[in-house]
Amino acid sequence: AEDGIRDYKVTGVQTCALPISFQDVVNMVYALPQQYWTPTAKWMINPVMLAAIRGLKDNNGTPIFERMHPAAEPGIVGQLLGFDVVVNKYVDNPTSAGASAGTTKLYPMWFCDWTRFHTIIDRLNLLVRRYDQTLPGYITFYGEKRLATSVRDPFSGVRYRSTVTGA
Repeated sequence: AEDGIRDYKVTGVQTCALPISFQDVVNMVYALPQQYWTPTAKWMINPVMLAAIRGLKDNNGTPIFERMHPAAEPGIVGQLLGFDVVVNKYVDNPTSAGASAGTTKLYPMWFCDWTRFHTIIDRLNLLVRRYDQTLPGYITFYGEKRLATSVRDPFSGVRYRSTVTGA
């Protein structure tokens, strides 16, 4: 990819169910080098993508992930192939409506060692100002602080890339 982060590419069709397979999920784990398989390695998945993964069934119609983790974690969120899952609705929706066919790259799922992959850049100074337009007898202050985010080690993360193709 142009930003140095490895993609695991699958082409999805916008108007039908998400075409993800169990092998896609397994391949994504193995796309991340093994030195990054640490306790801080986690999945970050859009809820729509997680629903598609949790809905995967074998040839007999048995849910794959029920067999892998029978009641190990309460609820639908727990672990996926031994790594914790974080559901984030702000990660790209894998079936974004209105996306132009063939040109839009969507990243609905990430697998990273987050302590090495991503960081928040925090400046030490805090700017406190007085807000002039307050009620009589009151003084209102507001603070400003600059924050940013950055990718520290692009090799410690893999993102699942689905390209909208239309139907």
